[in-house]
Amino acid sequence: MNHERLRGRALGALTLLQAVAVALDYDYEGYHSRSGVTAWVDVDTPLDARSKKSSRGETWDLVMSDEFEIDGRSFVAGKDHMWTALDIPDGVNAAIGLYNSSNVYTLKGKLINRVDEMQTNVTYFNQWLEVPAFESNTLHYSAGMMQSWNKFCMQGGLIEVAAKLPGAINILPDDVHKSTTNNPNALGEIWRGGVKTKLTPRDRVQDGGYYPTWPGIWLLGNLGRALFSASTSRMWPWTYNECDADLSPHQAISACDPNPGYGLHPNQGRGAPEIDILEGGGAAISSSIQIAPGMPDNYRRMPIQKPDSRYCVYGKACDTPGANFPDVPTSAYAYRGHRNWYQGLKYAANNRCPTDPLEVQQYEPVKAVQMNPALLTTNVYNKMQVSAGRDASADLGLIDGKGPAH
Repeated sequence: MNHERLRGRALGALTLLQAVAVALDYDYEGYHSRSGVTAWVDVDTPLDARSKKSSRGETWDLVMSDEFEIDGRSFVAGKDHMWTALDIPDGVNAAIGLYNSSNVYTLKGKLINRVDEMQTNVTYFNQWLEVPAFESNTLHYSAGMMQSWNKFCMQGGLIEVAAKLPGAINILPDDVHKSTTNNPNALGEIWRGGVKTKLTPRDRVQDGGYYPTWPGIWLLGNLGRALFSASTSRMWPWTYNECDADLSPHQAISACDPNPGYGLHPNQGRGAPEIDILEGGGAAISSSIQIAPGMPDNYRRMPIQKPDSRYCVYGKACDTPGANFPDVPTSAYAYRGHRNWYQGLKYAANNRCPTDPLEVQQYEPVKAVQMNPALLTTNVYNKMQVSAGRDASADLGLIDGKGPAH
């Protein structure tokens, strides 16, 4: 299931203009759908999912959804109205996989993205080498990548995705999975100190080794197309509309260019920023936004110093003062004379996992630290000093403005 909601007036101008042109050609407005839903909404989407009340009291209408209820859909280029599955090697981020459209299919009301172990030798153009050139590599597995590029785009709104992330979870062999797993979460039990403990589907991942892949559900500005590196070079992840002589050579379409061509506006910076709704595997899950030219150094976390590994930041366990979280501890950042670039972000709890009694947080001590930053002395997460969102400047107000919880 994939619901995408946004207010009708939030669509980008290019999308609206394109829709008007098509309507004039085909008179879509004169022929109402028998289902009563608009062209991009799946008729299998439940009625209660076709509108939503926002946190600010606005009613948002569903404008796109896909429930994947029809078995056997083909996502080969040109076969589907909304999605395209790629047939291309992954030549970025030191990847070792091949994208194959046959790995993506619909079955029993679900979209399946199958990962196969294999070895194949491929040659592709690597835009990210110091001197871009063709290179040959051995790739070790195949999987699927689905894109809606140049088919459906949005400018703002709310996206909802129901997805089950990949992992070694098959405890019985079947036609697709020939081997079985010893993953304790899949088996529903784990041995600790000679004692067998039952696990439920809601329990946390016990061993990340059973979740070796790094899947993603993400958005990219429509001027770039993922894996087509010539389209993303100096486009990703720019979102900048100022003429800066130092930055403009690195931005393909900058505000310094009076004649960008292709019908584009003069002196208007363009780019393809990235929003990662979700990426990761097992318990290592993140969401992020990637934009250029990025944050000035004096608004970033402190740089990691040896002997810390550069990867320590992912576990937020760096010993380098200030390297784990912005503004934490206060003493590491005091010389700057200003706080982090964002303040007062709201966070929501993940109530799908069982509560860990040792991690339950009290409002009063964290609020006291926010009121007196000199009390913020920890360099790692401490539930007595930093909000559970791992943000020293998080909004600590009442949930939905009502309470009683914060």
